[in-house]
Amino acid sequence: MSFPDDSPLKRAPRLWAVVPVKGFDEGKQRLAQILSAQERSALCRAMLADVLDVLCGHPLIDEVLLVSDDPAVKEVASERAIACWSEVAMGVRGLNPAVNAAAQRLRDEGIGTLMVVHGDLPCLSKEVVRRLIERHHEHALPAVTIAPDSVGEGSNIVLVSPPTAISFRFGPHSFQHHSAPMAGVAVTTFFCQDSCADIDTPADLHELIRRSPEGKQSFDYLLRSGIVARLAGDRREIAPRGQQ
Repeated sequence: MSFPDDSPLKRAPRLWAVVPVKGFDEGKQRLAQILSAQERSALCRAMLADVLDVLCGHPLIDEVLLVSDDPAVKEVASERAIACWSEVAMGVRGLNPAVNAAAQRLRDEGIGTLMVVHGDLPCLSKEVVRRLIERHHEHALPAVTIAPDSVGEGSNIVLVSPPTAISFRFGPHSFQHHSAPMAGVAVTTFFCQDSCADIDTPADLHELIRRSPEGKQSFDYLLRSGIVARLAGDRREIAPRGQQ
């Protein structure tokens, strides 16, 4: 892919995508009412595969990095020929300390832009990522661009130039934290159905099944495993996200 000489992407600093991953067997506890532990683990693995299919080889991303201590996640990194940094090796524990430590290390190594992407975005596409990065680089640096979740509370993707321009604080109401006005920092919000569609609750999973995205390993797993058929026969009312 080539860009005009006056394109901001022509002058963009190096960009690394960082995907922090909780252990496959630990993730998606809020789906326990409809999925077994084995099913949740397999779904987490499939969703990460979908995210990596988008990020790896993307023309606007220089490197993809996983952050995890799970041996199974490290195996995925090895299969994809990408790096995986250990929380233990960085001397931290937990999502936010790990992401902030990775951001500092990348800044120290001269990386200009960090994009934190959560691994539960099975509907994400290369086109959406392109639009998000282009939006980010429309602004003078330092800059922050956030793609929130569907209810405007969480931060599904956060781009930061330089990587330490903000302190990352994922969790409840992280979007409000990451998008808070900061002196001298351009803060932008990017809304898109595909980047909003993280999978945390039964309602999220039902919405993924309703959309039936083609070519996605997550939906293929749900179909092959019989989960789609099983949930189609479950007539219990599922509360919309934000009411659970």
